[in-house]
Amino acid sequence: MSSTHKTFQTGEILSADDVNNALNPDTADHIARAIAAGVTTITTNSSPGTVQAVTVPLPSGRFSKPPIVVTSVATAAGGTGKIISRGYDTTLTTTKICLFMGDGQNLPSSQSVPVSWIAIQMDA
Repeated sequence: MSSTHKTFQTGEILSADDVNNALNPDTADHIARAIAAGVTTITTNSSPGTVQAVTVPLPSGRFSKPPIVVTSVATAAGGTGKIISRGYDTTLTTTKICLFMGDGQNLPSSQSVPVSWIAIQMDA
């Protein structure tokens, strides 16, 4: 796609061309078509060692194709362990987010781990 890019100056008044082209995801490939973000909490179970997952709802009607989901563990629950989060099995209306340990150790048991997430659809 040929893309319209513009650098806006402080105090500049937007022209019709700016709104119709530079801020339009059909003509500016750097503008997201849809975005959603949030935080979910995953509580690890009492028998550590398994991957823990939750299904997170996405806003109804927001996405026209499954978005890319990026996750981040919001705090270091469980001490110094390397807890990793990831999104997977994403559809138009849900995504699954899971936790696992990056160093091969068990997840800490009975911990509430907040996970931040953002879902982005860049193209039609």
